[in-house]
Amino acid sequence: MRLVNSIKSTLMRSKSSFTQFPATMFAVVIAAFAFMMAVGSEPEGPLSADYFDVRVGYLFVFIAVAGLFVNLAIHGIMQKDALGTIKEKNRLIILGFVTAFMLAVGSIGVVLFSSEGMLFQYEMGYIYFGALLATIIGCFYVARFWFHKDFVTYTVKIVVAGMISLGYSTVLLIGMFSIYFALRQLFGLDVGDTTYMRTAIFLYLPFNVGIFLSNYPKANASYESFKLDKVVVVLIHYILIPIFVVYAAILYLYFGKVIFTAEVPNNILADLVLWFSLFEAAFVYLLKAIDDVPLINGFRKWMPVAMLPLLGMLFYAIFLRIGAYAMTENRYFVIMAAIFVLLSNLYYIFYRAHSNIVVPVVLSLMILISTIGPLSAYNMAARSQNLRLENLLRKNNMLQNAEVMPTNDLSEEDRQEIFEIVDYMSNHHHAYELSFVPKDYRHTDDNFAEVFGFEPVIARQTYNDGDVSYYAYDNLTAIDISGFNQLIDLSFSSDIDDDTTFNGYRVYSSHGEVVVARMVNKNYVKVFSFTMKDVIDKVKVLQRNNINISPEELAITGEHEGIRYKVLFTQASQYGVSNTVQDVRFYLMVE
Repeated sequence: MRLVNSIKSTLMRSKSSFTQFPATMFAVVIAAFAFMMAVGSEPEGPLSADYFDVRVGYLFVFIAVAGLFVNLAIHGIMQKDALGTIKEKNRLIILGFVTAFMLAVGSIGVVLFSSEGMLFQYEMGYIYFGALLATIIGCFYVARFWFHKDFVTYTVKIVVAGMISLGYSTVLLIGMFSIYFALRQLFGLDVGDTTYMRTAIFLYLPFNVGIFLSNYPKANASYESFKLDKVVVVLIHYILIPIFVVYAAILYLYFGKVIFTAEVPNNILADLVLWFSLFEAAFVYLLKAIDDVPLINGFRKWMPVAMLPLLGMLFYAIFLRIGAYAMTENRYFVIMAAIFVLLSNLYYIFYRAHSNIVVPVVLSLMILISTIGPLSAYNMAARSQNLRLENLLRKNNMLQNAEVMPTNDLSEEDRQEIFEIVDYMSNHHHAYELSFVPKDYRHTDDNFAEVFGFEPVIARQTYNDGDVSYYAYDNLTAIDISGFNQLIDLSFSSDIDDDTTFNGYRVYSSHGEVVVARMVNKNYVKVFSFTMKDVIDKVKVLQRNNINISPEELAITGEHEGIRYKVLFTQASQYGVSNTVQDVRFYLMVE
């Protein structure tokens, strides 16, 4: 009965979010409505960023977060007034927050509605999501910026409020989906995908945010008497701290092996240390809420010190990659994350008695620097790649008056590096950002050969550094097509659904899966399918054992109703944030 009353109280209290945070709730409702309008109305998918409704939705998501930030800032300033500070000065601060809010919303509106083509293409995605994430983190500290006693406890309560709201939304979502499924199976009601999507949007936007804000901690509340549950303290004391200590010891042993054998650390080192150090920084930050357990206090004191040599090795591994392949957006983010962890641990070492509010403040500032402006990942990567290109061109006497002088007299390695840079810049940046080429340059094999004087050179396997996995067939060996009557060259990308037909066959992609179907009695019947991610995973496995990969090692062969088929991959790559986008190119051969 107590649980039922607690749930009922939470749901009833969610109404207060409209009175306490009206701007945020109003913006969230409009965002949800815009996304719901987009669902099912566009052929490219419910969240394709090419449509007006979706752009409106993203704009009002940002308005909701920025509105919450300003609201919390005003609450914090009012608390500052209550402490007897100069009110006139505080009014100016409030006016500054409101002005910044209007400028930020206007700038994001320009980003969303002035971009050509896909919305989050090139730097636009970094700007939008960087500003959004920095503002979200700002909401953790802005209300307590002038009064940050018990600050870590305050942030813990925000996290708990988020977990409660997500729990309510998820449980209700499962319940609604179960109801829809039952209605569809038992009564034959047509409950389509649009209904499922719109239900999820409602539950995870207005409903979820309403529950979250109703449980949001007060800016002027005191949490001196707050104590973590005993179960949580036991979990930290006997499980989490030993895990961190053992993992750190393993990394130290590995570094000892590296020093003893004089081997260069492998590519996975940066990932292993970076993720561990990020978790360590967050863990030590939260341990500030526990100050009466000797082991935990000892861990807070000495773990940041133990992290410093590990971070030194992390920086060494990062700069090895940058020295070999120049800067990319992902490598830039890795550097900034490493710098943040280093600064956090230095703060824990020298200012252990302080409130820890500096940590999220520094994090939000670093996110803004990394995503917006001349020092952003996007701009720094472009400058680094162009500098690498310039050095290669000067090395081979191919640069005159800031223009490329085509030549065929350079090494195979330099040809390959030049092509990789041009290919990377052409795929990840605006055409005008590539230096030393004509302003109207369009990246094709013929145009590349005309500008640089040699044909594109692609190794069978160029690199797999954690940022990008890449394989390409070098066309130096013949392909056996005996026994097959038809051959077609196809290419697909996991972020774009595509469809093509030829001579009674249909090949299409959907959400990273490629399906081959054959016309039978005026209907297409599925012959076979594969996922692009599976191809990339196989490339990674083969790359561990072999520098050069033969197309036959990746080939897919089979037979369907007496008709043989074969797929030979000529190119496969993976890139994007968190390696979410896969591209494949292949020859499809059928009898």
